[in-house]
Amino acid sequence: MWHYLLNPFSDKTQSWHEKIWETILKLHYNIISRETFIQSYGSLYTVTQMRISNQEILKRVKKLNQGKEYSKQIKPFGFISVGIGTIKENGEQIKPIAPFNRNTQITARNEFIDSRTGKTLQGTKYWKTLDKVIDHYIEHPESKLEGNIGYLKRRHMKVDSIMPCGKEAKKIYMEPLGITTATTYPNKKEIYKKILTVTNEEAKKKGITRPTLWKKKEKIKKGKNINLKTNAVKKLLQFNLKNFWS
Repeated sequence: MWHYLLNPFSDKTQSWHEKIWETILKLHYNIISRETFIQSYGSLYTVTQMRISNQEILKRVKKLNQGKEYSKQIKPFGFISVGIGTIKENGEQIKPIAPFNRNTQITARNEFIDSRTGKTLQGTKYWKTLDKVIDHYIEHPESKLEGNIGYLKRRHMKVDSIMPCGKEAKKIYMEPLGITTATTYPNKKEIYKKILTVTNEEAKKKGITRPTLWKKKEKIKKGKNINLKTNAVKKLLQFNLKNFWS
């Protein structure tokens, strides 16, 4: 869970992952108070490390390279520091990026740029603190296991469909910058089969009228192509392909 974060503590020799797990258990069993927890972790800022592995990420750091000698620029396959944003501006999340530094607390206090706008900003208020990250993990519902406490059983999966996609899909280190693009290769034959199984009642629940559903099915039956990117088709696929477009 914590491996995507750089070590936020000044002591670089301790097993800081174990320290966080111990803290979570102590909170659960009321060995420490929330006040003590916040005092310990509320002033530590979370930073991740990201490699410049593609053109899209390189574009985001262009402003960091302006006016610098080539030897001091951030280059392809180098690294940058990325923060977990806490503040929105004009409805969009500010996502801090800065030159790479293993000292995460110095990174959070220095100037950075918003990866979305390229605007230069400064202030620890823009960086999420470790107590907030831990709280989010504690409160996040478990999706892979059944139960809430004690020994949890693994959930069983039923594969509804298979979607071939590019190997760059869902790279966790790219998520802080909102880069989730991936090339997908939909199997139209399988999709059409799914649409043909949708009932009028199911379509109605999603706001799809009977005539719209009938037209889609008639096109499929006649061997014609339909636009898979329309809202109506995406809604129809939700019944059987909940993860199809993820």
